[in-house]
Amino acid sequence: DIRPNDMVGEPNGGTGSRLTPLPDVDIRAIEIDPRRAETLRLQGYGVTEGDSLTTKLTGATVIVMNPPWGKYSSQKYGKPIPQVYGTPVDVAERFFVNALNQVPKTGGRVVAVMPTTILEARPFLDWIATEHTLRALVQFPAGAYDTRGTGVDSVLLVVDRGKVPDAPLPIRGFAGGQPQ
Repeated sequence: DIRPNDMVGEPNGGTGSRLTPLPDVDIRAIEIDPRRAETLRLQGYGVTEGDSLTTKLTGATVIVMNPPWGKYSSQKYGKPIPQVYGTPVDVAERFFVNALNQVPKTGGRVVAVMPTTILEARPFLDWIATEHTLRALVQFPAGAYDTRGTGVDSVLLVVDRGKVPDAPLPIRGFAGGQPQ
């Protein structure tokens, strides 16, 4: 839930499609492409042009994101950069960890559309379970993004930074049952 006093950040702003449905709160974005940054400005969002891995969303309490994806095993993304939990499977994990480190330790949340490769990323998921509070991990139906130019399946990952006492069990939903 987004509260009236939240500041929502989008580290990969794009054209604003994830921001449009949000309630009337303070929304800021980072966008590396100047044309997309201008599109966001024209929609009334506060925008910083830059690389979201090196530019901070200062003050964000909630981050909503669809980070870049790509399996390191494809050899297209260079060597994996070790994270606090170990070696990532997908480049999206690096963006997620960076976003989670930017929200407050108490009350901070990251909501991310992620590739299904994270379901294979046991160290990543174990780190979330051990150090943070998983709120939801829901796989979208197969082909959900076919009309958007990608055939890669995805999940919605919602995590609160840190351990939240007495948090309810997370919402989980997977195509074809639970992940291994």
